[in-house]
Amino acid sequence: RYTVIYNSKPVTSLLRTSKSKPVRFIISSRPAVGKGHEHLIKAFQNLLKRGYAEFKCDIYGEGPLNKHLAEIISESGLADKIQLKGFSRNLKEDLKQYDFGVLCSRDEGLPNTAIEYLSKALPSLTTRAGALPEIIRDGENGYLHDYGDVQTLTEQLVRCMEMDDAAYSTLSKEAHKTMAETFNLESNVLALETYFKDCLEKHRKGT
Repeated sequence: RYTVIYNSKPVTSLLRTSKSKPVRFIISSRPAVGKGHEHLIKAFQNLLKRGYAEFKCDIYGEGPLNKHLAEIISESGLADKIQLKGFSRNLKEDLKQYDFGVLCSRDEGLPNTAIEYLSKALPSLTTRAGALPEIIRDGENGYLHDYGDVQTLTEQLVRCMEMDDAAYSTLSKEAHKTMAETFNLESNVLALETYFKDCLEKHRKGT
C-alpha cells in the first residue's frame, strides 16, 4: 500500500471567463534539447498559414538554445508573434496575463510549471511526458499531445483560437478544480502531517 501526496501550490481565487485578444500563450521552460520549443514554433507557423493571426506567445527561461530559437522565430516570420522573455523572478504574477499555458517536453517528472499553470486557473496544452497526464486531463482542463506531434498541437492551438468564452471558462474552472482537489498546498500539508502521524503511531505500536 502506498500514499500519493503531490507537490502543491497555493490555490488562487482567480477564475477566467474569457480569452484575451490577441489570444496569449506562455511556455515557461528552459530552452534546451528535448523541451520541444521548435515544435511549438512550427505549430504556430502552421496556425498563421491557416489564417489565425490574433495570437501572441512568450517563452520564459534561459538556456543553450535561446539564440537558435530566436533564429527559428525570425526565419518562420513570427518575430511579431513570439518573444523570448528570458528568466522571470515573478512568474506567478506574469501568468495572470496569459490565456493558455504550454509545455512541449520529451521528458518530465512532475513539473512544477504545469502546477503553476493550474494555480492560476490556466488551461494548458502539454505533452504526455512523465506525470503530466496526472496534472492535465485531456479535454477537461487542457489538452495532451505526444512529443513532436506538431499536427496535433496545431489542431489544439486552432481549438484554443476558436473556442467561445463559455468553453474557455469551463476549461479554466476545471483547471481550478484540479488544483483545489489535487495540488492544494493547504490540504496536502495536512495530508502529509496525517501520514507522518499514522507512521509514528504504527511504529509505536510495532505494526
